[in-house]
Amino acid sequence: MGKRTSVSTGGRTLLGALLAWAGPLVAVGAAHADDLFVPSPEFPNIQAAVDAARDGDTVVLRTGEFRGSGNLNVQITSGRVTIRGEAPTGSVIR
Repeated sequence: MGKRTSVSTGGRTLLGALLAWAGPLVAVGAAHADDLFVPSPEFPNIQAAVDAARDGDTVVLRTGEFRGSGNLNVQITSGRVTIRGEAPTGSVIR
């Protein structure tokens, strides 16, 4: 077997130093979430917004009725996505 060596930087391993430097960058990226509004030019229906959503994003339904294809039987296939109305009342899926 080969010999394992460790590079040290002031008492910390190089890996530890890299993790200490990169850790905050990863945490900031993971905390970022977007609101995707429906309807909008980018998202004409709920399914279009859900398909574009990343883990932690929120699909926000504007006030109105959502009917037909792309608004019923929505499939969430990746990560955690929240779907909510823009106001406490007024967003209806039929």
